[in-house]
Amino acid sequence: MKNLSAFVSGLPPELEYLSLLGNNFNGSFLFNSLVNHTRLTVFKLSSKVGIIQAQAESLWVPVFQLERLVLHNFNLGTTIPGFLVHQHACLSLSYLDLSLVHGLQALDISSNMIYNSIQEDIGSAMVFPKLWYMNFSSNQFHGTIPSSIGEMKGLDWLDMSSNGLSGQLPNTFWSGCYSLGLLKLSNNHFQGKIFPQHANFTRLNALYLDGNNFTGYIGEGLMNSRNLFDS
Repeated sequence: MKNLSAFVSGLPPELEYLSLLGNNFNGSFLFNSLVNHTRLTVFKLSSKVGIIQAQAESLWVPVFQLERLVLHNFNLGTTIPGFLVHQHACLSLSYLDLSLVHGLQALDISSNMIYNSIQEDIGSAMVFPKLWYMNFSSNQFHGTIPSSIGEMKGLDWLDMSSNGLSGQLPNTFWSGCYSLGLLKLSNNHFQGKIFPQHANFTRLNALYLDGNNFTGYIGEGLMNSRNLFDS
């Protein structure tokens, strides 16, 4: 398709759910092309043949409020799309400030070549109070996982594999993210001990920690994750 943006802008404005995953798109995409879709709640876009490049957008204020945003094989460039700042109760956006959509339930920005650290307040109730699915895999995130992630009590799926993250996992993470069913931190540079005694992953049934630099014994907190042993 030569002009993906023109195709999207020409779709019926009454659309609420728009998925363009797994196609042969190439070139660039302009988020302004969504401006007429006033009822949009879900938007998904990916390509199986190359990387889609975000095109520089002019200032615009969307009427819709997204509940889910999925971008695969999508190069966001140096800034998160500006239209996201106009979603519910957002904080100011900078380069990869992820205060995107207050009502967002699932966030998948995997395989997008994003190079930055994870913002300190990502787990704050003011940022993602309803998020249950978070996939940041296969990017270039670096630095540590912020302690605020322990405030994400409803998080069920967390995948931060194949990045450049390092340091120790915060104590608040082990005790606070008690709803996790899947945890995937493979192929990073994490260090230190894992599963301290206060670890509270009682619902965990899938765990991937391979390809890191963890040391010492696996802590007694692993015994609280009984689903891992029952499967």
